[in-house]
Amino acid sequence: MLYGGKSILVNCPSCEYGNSGALISTCWKYLTQKSVLARQFNPGNFYNIIWADEAWQVTSSFDQHYVATSRSHGGAMVYLVQSRDSFYSALKGENGKHFANGLIGQFGHTVFHALGSSDDAEYASSLLGRRRETSYGGSVQPAGDCFDAAFGHLLGQSRVQASFNESWQPVLQPTVFMNGLRCGGKENQGLVDAIVVRSGEPFANGENWIYSTFQQKR
Repeated sequence: MLYGGKSILVNCPSCEYGNSGALISTCWKYLTQKSVLARQFNPGNFYNIIWADEAWQVTSSFDQHYVATSRSHGGAMVYLVQSRDSFYSALKGENGKHFANGLIGQFGHTVFHALGSSDDAEYASSLLGRRRETSYGGSVQPAGDCFDAAFGHLLGQSRVQASFNESWQPVLQPTVFMNGLRCGGKENQGLVDAIVVRSGEPFANGENWIYSTFQQKR
């Protein structure tokens, strides 16, 4: 059915079915992954896209391998989570944290909506890298005496001193990911803003990120 263009909805949320629901969903995902990697993908075949909401509940150690190799088999995976902390709570310890960060880094596109965690905002900003920026400043030196104050400019004695400084700054500051992005609803006419980050090939704007807006379905 999947390779014929059909979709299968595994509707077993753990909030309703507990650990049994999470196990069923995880097994469906794993068996689908194994099936996709075993097939020979040819032009014209249907792609297989695995969508996982609250994905931290169905994450397994096989996911990194699948994300890295599924493209040539006509497969892909979309993970939806509230924050990286969701993964950290499910994958205990430092090893679990490294696994979660490694898995997230495997995805080709990452879509950031308004973030509520400064740690997530710092992480999102780090994916865009840094660029060298020049800042300019200046100051006015106080006059030495009444003569300087009255006639110094006529004698070419400027009391204004200019300065500049070069530093490496984030392409987007972390606060951009936390403030100003619309979150849908009637007050925003159903519009949801996001910053999309892509690994490797840049977007048409020459950057590896782009602003985007999604329309919620009502």
